[in-house]
Amino acid sequence: RNLIFTPVAQHTRERIQLAVLGHLHALSHRYHLTRKTGATIHVIESGTSSLQTLLSLSAFHVLPSLVDVALCVIVFSLRNQGRLAFVTSITVIIYMIVTSVVSEWRMKIRRRLLFLSKQAKQRAIESLMNFETVKYFDAADHEVALYKKALEDQHEAEIKSERSLLVLNAVQQLVMSCGLMSCMLDSSARVLQGTMTVGDFVLVNTHLLQLYSPLNWMGSLYRMIQQNFIEMEQLFLLLDEPIEIKDASSSASCPITCEGEGIVFKDVNFGYEQDRLILKNFSLRIFPGEKVGVVGASGCGKSTLGRLLLRFYEPESGKITIDGRDLRDIPQRHLRRAISVVPQDSAMFQESIAYNIRYSRPEASMEEVFNASHGAQLHDRIVSFPDGYETELGERGLRLSGGERQRVALARVLLRASPILLLDEATSALDTTTEVHVQEALQDACKGRTTIFISHRLNAVSDADRIVVLSDGSVCEEGTHEELIEKRGKYFSLWMHQQRHTDSTPTRSPPRLYSPSNTARASSPSPSNAPSMLGVQPLRGGYSPATPAPPSAP
Repeated sequence: RNLIFTPVAQHTRERIQLAVLGHLHALSHRYHLTRKTGATIHVIESGTSSLQTLLSLSAFHVLPSLVDVALCVIVFSLRNQGRLAFVTSITVIIYMIVTSVVSEWRMKIRRRLLFLSKQAKQRAIESLMNFETVKYFDAADHEVALYKKALEDQHEAEIKSERSLLVLNAVQQLVMSCGLMSCMLDSSARVLQGTMTVGDFVLVNTHLLQLYSPLNWMGSLYRMIQQNFIEMEQLFLLLDEPIEIKDASSSASCPITCEGEGIVFKDVNFGYEQDRLILKNFSLRIFPGEKVGVVGASGCGKSTLGRLLLRFYEPESGKITIDGRDLRDIPQRHLRRAISVVPQDSAMFQESIAYNIRYSRPEASMEEVFNASHGAQLHDRIVSFPDGYETELGERGLRLSGGERQRVALARVLLRASPILLLDEATSALDTTTEVHVQEALQDACKGRTTIFISHRLNAVSDADRIVVLSDGSVCEEGTHEELIEKRGKYFSLWMHQQRHTDSTPTRSPPRLYSPSNTARASSPSPSNAPSMLGVQPLRGGYSPATPAPPSAP
């Protein structure tokens, strides 16, 4: 039995787990911001295990028990024991009704127990995942106390569950005993009346005892099946979670080159919450091969542009196009393959460094991985590890510093030949010297690619072909660095504010990234390339005498 059933059960479990994981990855960014990893893992594990148990119980216990009960009733009927068959049938019906009613009451207790079990597991996982924060604030005792409280709540719920099980068992035994006693009394009376022989009495006894065992099993099976259904219920809720971002049925699968109209945001409105819009009638066009810097205060929607471009969210109104094609008409797989991203928080897998770099293009050769890590100024650091590129990064890549993780993310971008680059604070965790070298590497990476550089550090985007300043959900200014300085508007205020807080020692400016317009501006001097003609000197070391300083902060 096990030889036949085990492969079937394992195959079913594997398919369910793959379906759930695939469904979770298909859900929107909005869902993943609210889910709890530990609780989700618990639901997947317990739900699939319960499904496997349910299949086993149904195939090897429920069906045989039903056959036993049916045969017992048929035997009584064929031997002209209609009264015994009737009493047996009534006993079975009452038994199932009582079991169902009491089990419904138990389900509330079991749901509570399952919820507390998830909470306890989530508490332990969160505590371990944030172990550095726990150590920073010497909060180990606090975390242990919280986990203890979660376990105590779970323990209380388990005791209540066991007590409810005892109540159910007692009621089931009472019904069974009453049914058996009724049959025995009826049979005894018939023997005394002479209408039933002693042999018939023994036969009835034997059949009743055979009936008692499967009925007892039926009660236990019903409880087990219900418990499994409670755990599977959460799994089904996961599978029923609606997919917010779907590909259109008419999505064309032709590749994205970003060589036509470029990227266009047209009258886009979007907010993470319905009553608070982040982008309001936002419009912007990014031309093919252009490097555009996006700056603005925190919360103005800079990173939101990248999430919308990647279709992590859908705009509430308006549309976004690439080369005239609406993003909703482009398969998500093709869209995201066309965009290479360096996010603010560079997530790493608990695998080797080579695996993490190659994640952007799994088929890449090791030579290509070496070249990418050289470009990200990471190769020397990698070879300093005893295992080199096979060094395991540990959970969330914590064996590397924040700057090193960011360079791994940059190496991924350099390895992947995508027509669009999205750099979201791509050099924010780098020291000044490394940033200069990485900017030089990005020079080659940006050649022939449309680049969106999101940053709160204006120095990082000052060489862009065009800088877009966001304020209150829309574009308030745009132009080159020199043009925006000359306007003395929002960008000028941000620039002055940042320069006021920079070190007075002059530092080397990041090299200008390649673009046709950069080349054109460099080849012919113009007022925009001559800061002194604007009355603005380089501000790396503070205010220029030629530039009137704004009033000092109180």
